[in-house]
Amino acid sequence: MTLLRTLLVLCLALISIPPAFAGWDEQPYTGGVLNFHVYRPKADGQTYARAIAVVLHGCKQTAEGFATYSGWTQVAEENNLILLAPQYDNVFRNNCFNWMGDKDLPSRAEMVDEIRDAVTRLTRAEGVDKIFFTGLSAGGAMSAVLLAQSQTWEGVTVLGAGIVAGVVYGCTDVIDAAVIGVPGWDDTLAGLTCMADQTNGFGKAWTRLQRLFPAMIKRLGSQKKRPITVSLWHGSADPRVDPINAVRASEQWASALGLGKPRVPRRLAKDGASLPVQSKRPYDYELAAGKTARVEMFMLRGMVHRMPVNLTGPGVRCGSLAPANEGDDHYDDSGICAAHWIAQAMLVR
Repeated sequence: MTLLRTLLVLCLALISIPPAFAGWDEQPYTGGVLNFHVYRPKADGQTYARAIAVVLHGCKQTAEGFATYSGWTQVAEENNLILLAPQYDNVFRNNCFNWMGDKDLPSRAEMVDEIRDAVTRLTRAEGVDKIFFTGLSAGGAMSAVLLAQSQTWEGVTVLGAGIVAGVVYGCTDVIDAAVIGVPGWDDTLAGLTCMADQTNGFGKAWTRLQRLFPAMIKRLGSQKKRPITVSLWHGSADPRVDPINAVRASEQWASALGLGKPRVPRRLAKDGASLPVQSKRPYDYELAAGKTARVEMFMLRGMVHRMPVNLTGPGVRCGSLAPANEGDDHYDDSGICAAHWIAQAMLVR
């Protein structure tokens, strides 16, 4: 009996010991096309992380650089999150994730499969089954793809996605020569049309997408009872990805989640919304909320194609301005730490 009791005490002690290492893994592991960097918080003695955030960098950026300068490493420490940061290295494609389709190589499906495998590997190793996706620009567009396609992943609970300067999900899939108005087209041209075109190609694509909503909602699993949160962030003066993407994406996800059309909430407390202070850069806010699911959109006035950080303003501060070799024009000192508010939106439900 004494021996068994001793062994039990030792086992419990080992289980309760937090990981001896924190910060970035010394050696990222490769999935084939992508390399995966993992950041573990110090966690203040807590054994298990609350969730895993899959953090996806934008074009011309690096995985660790974006996670650091956007404030996600700080947010990970404050909220006991593990970060899984995929890295795509291809100078000819400006390190942009392929969220557009499967005609270009490496394909969208190939990247999604590698991220799914990395998530499975990490959740099993860490004993954490809750995950969410977040990213900027191409990383934001890929976050939408992952949210839509992860509903069939086994062994994980998907909390939602925080999409910054992203693109309407599925836009490229409904574009063809008739939409673009030219005989030749490919995934890249379709992607550029969805991002910001001057020929009403996006408008035609949106009309087609609306017709496909019933099938799309069915494919997403009609998630009316799933606790999914979609947090959309965009700059009203974004010249690279037209802000209409955030507006339409909010309508798209609200429809998919069985919610009403996003609106300006009259009483935030009733809707359970807690918002950042209107400081350096004012914003407009819309919300569609149900008992479990919610879709919110922040439109930051005057911001271009950047990630909102808070270096000197009131409230939660995070992030830093990056050097020139790390996409230095991708961060905006808006007085709002988008990473913090995205994390809160994911974890509160």
